[in-house]
Amino acid sequence: MKVLITGGAGFIGSSIVEEACNQGHDVTVFDNLSTGYEEYINKRARFIKSDLIDEKAIELLLHGCEHLLGRHHE
Repeated sequence: MKVLITGGAGFIGSSIVEEACNQGHDVTVFDNLSTGYEEYINKRARFIKSDLIDEKAIELLLHGCEHLLGRHHE
């Protein structure tokens, strides 16, 4: 299953990424690294450094995704 995880470079998000990868999912992590660290991300996951305010990036990422997990920062 294709899964997009926003905020996947943070402490909690990276744990979710780890579990999704361990379950064999095709994982994409979308994070701007404002509070996370790239080295926290499982190497099996695809990483895209961008921000949720980038509408074009969001449109491209959501195409074909079956689940969206994450949290929103303000």
